[in-house]
Amino acid sequence: MRSLLLVLAVALFVTTACARAQTPTDGAPPQTVPEGATELTVEAVEEIANRFYSGIQDQRRVVIRNPEDWRAFWTEFTVLQQPPQDAPIIDFDRQMVIVATMGRQTTGGHLVTIPAVYEHEGKLFVEVVEVSPGAGCMTTQALTAPATAIKVEAKDDPVTFVERSEQQSCQ
Repeated sequence: MRSLLLVLAVALFVTTACARAQTPTDGAPPQTVPEGATELTVEAVEEIANRFYSGIQDQRRVVIRNPEDWRAFWTEFTVLQQPPQDAPIIDFDRQMVIVATMGRQTTGGHLVTIPAVYEHEGKLFVEVVEVSPGAGCMTTQALTAPATAIKVEAKDDPVTFVERSEQQSCQ
């Protein structure tokens, strides 16, 4: 009986941990892009930074709408880079920055991307994909902290991050 309870407790813990890992960082249930949403054009979305070795050690989903927050983010993002790199210029009267970070990973082979941004009924939906190495993948044995940032037209619309996790196949 004790071993059955232990097995059930472990199964519950693993199930909860896996569900938590796929839940957006704000604690809300996983979202999807609504049917009928319009994808922003390639010209309207520009990747401005993508690093495997960022200075950001936790998972984040951030919308930056002012230069002060941008400078603070960029300082943390590039803290490991020598010599320091100047932040891309953002016109916050016309643009905003959307950031996705994966947090510290114990090996290479991890990646975070923002493949698309959608509009629907006065809201933005930002698709975020986290890719991890699968079984059989060769990886660097180094700490990494994948992060990406894009710029889009400035909007006051609420932003929902639509999360997806993938595992790279190396078989």
